[in-house]
Amino acid sequence: MSDQAAARMALGIASAVMATADEERVVQAAHYQKLIAALREVIASLPEYERRLLELRYFEGREFDPIASELRVSNATIRRHHLAALALLGKRMRSRGFAGA
Repeated sequence: MSDQAAARMALGIASAVMATADEERVVQAAHYQKLIAALREVIASLPEYERRLLELRYFEGREFDPIASELRVSNATIRRHHLAALALLGKRMRSRGFAGA
């Protein structure tokens, strides 16, 4: 799994709501809680530009054009920085043991 795919998966999980109806779901929920806690720590540790870019894209649900405009760069530049930020996020998540998150 690539760094970008791992980061996208982790970010998708972070935005999902888990229901804990049975034992398997409780175990899953505990795993996801650890994953989300690690994801929050990793995002907070990113350089400010990368952190802000990921927050705008994933937590605020913004598209690339408005993000590029707000950050005063081209769409191509924001897309390149986005991929680099996801790669960094994925690398840091894997270093914390979330390779198959």
